[in-house]
Amino acid sequence: MLGATGALGRRVLARLQAEPGFTVIPVVRTPLDQEPPGAIFWDFQAPLPEALRTVDAVVNCARSGNFAFNVAFNRRLYEGLPGRIRLVNFSSNCVFARPRAALHRFFFRGDGYIREKQAVERMARGRPGSFLLRPTVVPDEGGWVAFLEAGRRAAKIAAPRSARDARIKIVGAETVADRVIQCLKPDPPALPEELWTERVTPEALLGRDVAWEASDRTYFDNPLKNALLALLNSWLLPDQLVFWLQGRVSARPRSVGAAPDVLVIGAMTRLYLFGAQTQEANASAPRA
Repeated sequence: MLGATGALGRRVLARLQAEPGFTVIPVVRTPLDQEPPGAIFWDFQAPLPEALRTVDAVVNCARSGNFAFNVAFNRRLYEGLPGRIRLVNFSSNCVFARPRAALHRFFFRGDGYIREKQAVERMARGRPGSFLLRPTVVPDEGGWVAFLEAGRRAAKIAAPRSARDARIKIVGAETVADRVIQCLKPDPPALPEELWTERVTPEALLGRDVAWEASDRTYFDNPLKNALLALLNSWLLPDQLVFWLQGRVSARPRSVGAAPDVLVIGAMTRLYLFGAQTQEANASAPRA
């Protein structure tokens, strides 16, 4: 198992260790003397360790903040693992995100995160024995926990005026972990297109009322920032350039500070919560 110390990885590891019939071997990127007995060391850059080629299945919950690095080490997994080894990996339903604005939708390719997941999906399609899970919004995991906490601390949350019809697909981290276990069973079920259990209103997700007073622009109220992110997300820019540009922005230090008076939902979070894929007309039955 790769990424056992991450937010989702810890839950998956606990489920695997509690499930009878599994022997779990963590794969770590730090010195072995700081890790549990039996761990395999791999820095994700060298060729795959020989021990990794002898297991029955690999579960990959690992991910860094470097988009290009993530694509490269996933490629090593898909190309280096023998075909008999089952590989359970993660994409995201972010690959289905689309702007509501027709012009932005025409030029849309996605940011670094979306492009990374698109690359992983192309790899998975070319390898037998691969299982690719696409969780939707996971409110109790990772960055969504921090976002929801910021929303609770804010005096007010503002969202685009036209997004009242948004219905957001969500799934719990335990459900995601359970699906990983199912993929490792002798007769795994067919995977749904997206992993989700219910569609909720923005208010239900945030746990409070929303002020529908922000601009209907796709990403930001500010026209210049909105245009720049639209350009970054467009197919006019190649993946490697987007990875580099977004990495430079993400590397800037951010201070926590006091709770904001008004939290205006913006950037890619605005697209994920209020994009065309969340409109009420696109509703369907749960598929977790």
